[in-house]
Amino acid sequence: MASSAVCLTCPITVFLIGILCWLPHSGATNKLSQACEDTPSTSAQDKCLMMVNKKTQTDQEVVELGETGRATASPPGSIRLLCFVWTPRRPNDEALMPAARKELERCDGRLFFTDVDAPGDDSAGDWIRVQLPQQLQGRWESNWLDHKNMIGVAPVWERIFQMDLASQYDWIIHVELDHFVMVDRVRNSILQYLDIIKASDSDGGNVMDQSLLLCWGNAFVFNSKLVREMAANWGALGAPIQEGIPGQGCPRVSQQRVMEEGGKCEQDMAYPHMADVLKVKRFGALGCGQPSQTPSGVELPLTCWQLDMAYLADKKPAHKAKLIQGIAALRGANSLSEAQERCRNADNAIKDIMAELCDKLYAA
Repeated sequence: MASSAVCLTCPITVFLIGILCWLPHSGATNKLSQACEDTPSTSAQDKCLMMVNKKTQTDQEVVELGETGRATASPPGSIRLLCFVWTPRRPNDEALMPAARKELERCDGRLFFTDVDAPGDDSAGDWIRVQLPQQLQGRWESNWLDHKNMIGVAPVWERIFQMDLASQYDWIIHVELDHFVMVDRVRNSILQYLDIIKASDSDGGNVMDQSLLLCWGNAFVFNSKLVREMAANWGALGAPIQEGIPGQGCPRVSQQRVMEEGGKCEQDMAYPHMADVLKVKRFGALGCGQPSQTPSGVELPLTCWQLDMAYLADKKPAHKAKLIQGIAALRGANSLSEAQERCRNADNAIKDIMAELCDKLYAA
């Protein structure tokens, strides 16, 4: 991926989380010699845990790789963040893997999950394969798991519970390969959410003692207490639907969606419903780019931005690259008026984009 361009090898969603101008950074990637299978040996499981725990922690200081590639320590008390992705490893997915590894290297732990029958080379050591439940569709079909990705994600959570990752991380974020993720902004947004919730709601002072789900478009952030609560209830939530109907293999938490929508079980519908079933608090927007508030009406930060896909439909790669360059040019603008001034004075190469979409790029 070029330094300020979108991945253009496939028709991906231009999806940006936190403040979303993706900047490459160097970082050491641990190379492990063996991937984890669904029923790993003890040594293979240990190798997975090595990848999950790849950051050094001393006196509660989390060592991160800065944008220069040098190790810098987070302040004591910094949150420990695990980032994970589920993918069926289609050709377009594989093309995105180099960028995804760079982006998620700054997480304290990083894991990529796929199914046991997926193609691909696991030698990077950050793959974990899970066994999926039986489905009516064959894996070879072009629309396999379309609008049914919880068939893959539910076994991923079962593995996360087995590995007891809630004891190692404060927060777990589920992102997708076509998301642009700025991990430092993810951390900051979590802390901003907590500060606002604590200050604005009557029981906000106890927020750290509660299960919490943060909804950021179709990226979702789970605190460790929620992960433990999910694990305790996964027999009911995660059990696959066995009846021979559309949606066979979807987890029970999605049963209403399966019945009403012809077998669909998407994670962006399942997770909020799961929070409601468990009666745990969730904050944030269920649509990317949508405003969100606390129950008392205090605005929460925008954490997900997506340009209208209809606008992007006929745009060429060079145009899409300019969009990312435009977002980068507005990074650090402290107000809309300052952003508009930058748009007026933009380089000729992106001046047309800046003039056309200044407000929207500033929102990013």
